[in-house]
Amino acid sequence: MLGYGFARLVFVSLVLFVFAGCAVVQPSVASQKEENTAFLHFKNKFFESWGEENATVALSELAALASLADKDGWYGENLMPIPRVKIQRLKTAVDEAKNSAIFKNGITIRNADIRVLPSDKPFFKEPHLAGEGYPFDYLQNSRIYISTPLKLLYESPKKDYYFVKTPVGYGWIDARSVAFTDLSFENQFRSVAFVTPFADKEPLYDENGDFVERINIGTLLANGYYPTRKEGNKAVWKRYAKNKYLGDMPSVVSETGVAFAVYSIFGEPYGWGGYLDNRDCSMFLRDIFLSFGIFLPRNSADQAAGYTDLSGMEIVAKKEYIKANAKPWRSLVYLKGHIMLYVGMDSRKEPLVIHDAWGIKSFEDGKEGRKMLGGIVVTTMEEGKGELWFDKNKSSFLAKTLGIKNIY
Repeated sequence: MLGYGFARLVFVSLVLFVFAGCAVVQPSVASQKEENTAFLHFKNKFFESWGEENATVALSELAALASLADKDGWYGENLMPIPRVKIQRLKTAVDEAKNSAIFKNGITIRNADIRVLPSDKPFFKEPHLAGEGYPFDYLQNSRIYISTPLKLLYESPKKDYYFVKTPVGYGWIDARSVAFTDLSFENQFRSVAFVTPFADKEPLYDENGDFVERINIGTLLANGYYPTRKEGNKAVWKRYAKNKYLGDMPSVVSETGVAFAVYSIFGEPYGWGGYLDNRDCSMFLRDIFLSFGIFLPRNSADQAAGYTDLSGMEIVAKKEYIKANAKPWRSLVYLKGHIMLYVGMDSRKEPLVIHDAWGIKSFEDGKEGRKMLGGIVVTTMEEGKGELWFDKNKSSFLAKTLGIKNIY
């Protein structure tokens, strides 16, 4: 098993190798028009929530998420079964919200969670099952950051949650986390220069020195300003104090740049759907590539769309194909429910990937378990091979790999 200390050493070596100038991928030579077109695509996706919204689609998304409350067998934060009456209250709140349509534009004024139902309480499956229980809260859809455009669609009966459309999908957000925008505010955001952090979870202060929020890799801000709200929950821009952790966006995409961005959050704990302000596999990649003006969808299947299919290959042939064709720091490696970034090969010519993972499936005495990884780590694609718990088909990332895709 690749220990954390050794994994970090391997990763640092890879980063130093890139920074030393070896095998650096130079930015593509593109015309200014092409660069503008690429960034325009990013902006269109980022601001998409402020466009027109189809009421039928909104209701369909609301109903699809609410269907989770029709299922039984949920456990709460005390690891005890959740009484059916509590679940029904949430379902009733969703049904009543259908009569409180808003359809207004908004923006987040702090980091916030997007929830499947209007509650901050977790829904776990049976905690004793491998890969279930903490941290796999089925109500956690995603984490989004301050200054994210939203479409507010419906309001909960208690006015404490909004059902919203975001750049990463639909869900419920705490009403204290958002402000209503108008056309003037939105046009200002669309037209200004953008900045993004190059260090994670560093403080943002207003011009008076008061704390505003912790800003994460993957946050996009207007240069010099952050959104807050005034009376009537209306969004306004306010200046932030000079911040040494913010840089111009988009950055030039290169091996060096991606490696530096990844290194800034290497070792961070795993967080399902952004739980506890951490990341899961797809959120990790989405946040890393945002600073380069590359828009990635929220889930791994959408990120890998259009991949080169390797699923029909034998394991040996699959490994050789990856070694010959995958590009360090730019190729995504996709398996069902998980996605990784290829970073090169180790001294044994084994393909290495970096990914945000909870663990590896293990099998001991016929019982499925997990060998913990618990965060952003570098591993081989057959991590654990040779150990008694390792199953060549169910434990191996390589065996389960469906394909690869270049991200730029």
